[in-house]
Amino acid sequence: MENEVWSEISAFLNNLRCGDVSRKSYLHFPELEEAEKIRKVKKANFETEMRKLNAEQRQQIENYLEAVEYRLFADK
Repeated sequence: MENEVWSEISAFLNNLRCGDVSRKSYLHFPELEEAEKIRKVKKANFETEMRKLNAEQRQQIENYLEAVEYRLFADK
């Protein structure tokens, strides 16, 4: 349930951020595009490795990641 909520929030914020990329006031950061490409590759590798783990190991990692995400947003 938590992941679904964050997914919806992420989609909403992304829509706000990327609504009209052709406008003059749109800022373009090549560094962010490169970072996003790297993140996608690392995420694909992570998902591949996660599939190799048993259910208990996957759950432990998912629990940890949720705690890290919570802490990340709690600090702001």
